Amino acid sequence: MSMQNRWLLALSVLGWATAGSTAARGADTAPSAAPLAFLRQSVPSRGLVRLEILGTAEWAFGKGAQRSRSFRLVCTYLRDGQRLDVQTTRYEGGRPISAWRSIIDGFYISYPVPPRGSTALSGMYAAEGGRFVGAAIPSGWGGFEGYAAGDYLSLSQILQSAAQVQVGQDQVDGSACVLLQVDSPDHGRYQAWLDPAMNYLPRKLLVQKTVGHFMGNLRLSQWTRISPSGSRGTVALTAVSYTMDQTTFERIGDRWFPLTCRVMRIQSFADGNSETTVMNCRRTQLVLDPDLTALGAFRPQLRQGAPLANQVDRYLPYQWKDGAAVPLVDARVLAQMEQTAATLKQESTHSGGAGR
Repeated sequence: MSMQNRWLLALSVLGWATAGSTAARGADTAPSAAPLAFLRQSVPSRGLVRLEILGTAEWAFGKGAQRSRSFRLVCTYLRDGQRLDVQTTRYEGGRPISAWRSIIDGFYISYPVPPRGSTALSGMYAAEGGRFVGAAIPSGWGGFEGYAAGDYLSLSQILQSAAQVQVGQDQVDGSACVLLQVDSPDHGRYQAWLDPAMNYLPRKLLVQKTVGHFMGNLRLSQWTRISPSGSRGTVALTAVSYTMDQTTFERIGDRWFPLTCRVMRIQSFADGNSETTVMNCRRTQLVLDPDLTALGAFRPQLRQGAPLANQVDRYLPYQWKDGAAVPLVDARVLAQMEQTAATLKQESTHSGGAGR
C-alpha cells in the first residue's frame, strides 16, 4: 500500500475523509463511499461517563497450579474536548484498596488519589499530554476510542506508520462489519470489526504483540522486572494478546454510545507463567454537558513541592509548584543545558557535513 493510500485510509477511519475519498485494499477501494467513523468518542465532546468493571486475574504455569483474584473497578471519565480527567478506584473483597487519577490538560499528570481532605505526595508527569491519552483512558473502555493492549497511541496514529493495512468484510454476533486489519512493526497486529449500523463503533478488537512491540512507552523486551504471582522473582514479558468483544450499544438522540463490553488480556512470561485478566465493563451513567467546575475537574490534588517523575526524560524531574509542573532543575541551569545541547547538535551537523 502506498503512503498516500495509507493516509487516505487513516483519514477515512477517523471520519475526516470526504464522501468521495477511497482507500486502498490491495487493488480494491474502500468498502463504501461513506467515511468510516471509527474512533468516535465513547463520551460526548463534553460529558461524563461512569463505569463499573468486574474483573478476574488468573495466573497459570501451563497445565499446573493456578491462582486467581477478583476485583472491581469504579471509574469516572470526564471529557472536555481534548481534555480528560479519569479517576479509578479498585476494590478487592468489597473494600477499596487503591485509587488513582489521570489528567490530560495539555500536559499529562497521574497520581494516587489521597485520602479526602489531603493532597498527593508524588505523581507522574509529561509535558505533551497527547502522547499519553492511552495511559489515562480506563483500560476496559479505551478500545472504543482505539486505545488498546496498553498502547499509549490510538489505532489512528498506529495506522500512519503501519507496514500493511487491509480492509474487508466479516460478521460479529450476526452483525455485518467492516474488518480493518493493521500490521505495525512497532505495535503488533490490530484487527477491528466496525459496525456500520452503530456509526462504525467496534463490535470487536483483537491485538497481538510480541517482544519487539511497544506496550505503553516500552517495548515488551524492556519489560523485564515484572513479578507475576507464582513466578520466582522478576521475569520478562514475551507476548500480549488483547480482545474486546461482547459489546452492546445504546442510542441517545441521533448517536450510538457503548454500553457494555468484555476485555480479555493475556500476558505471557519468559518462565512459562501467564496472566489472564478478564474485565466485564458496564456504563452505569452518562451525563451530557456536566458542570465541570462543580465536579472539581482538571484540578490536580498535589501537595506543594510534590515530586513528579518525568515519563519522557527521567533525568529531568519536575515538581508541583503553585498549581503547575515546573522542572526541579534551576531555570538558569536548564537554559544552559538547552543551549549546550543545541550547540552540540549544530557542531555534529557541521562535522558530519565536512566528512562527506
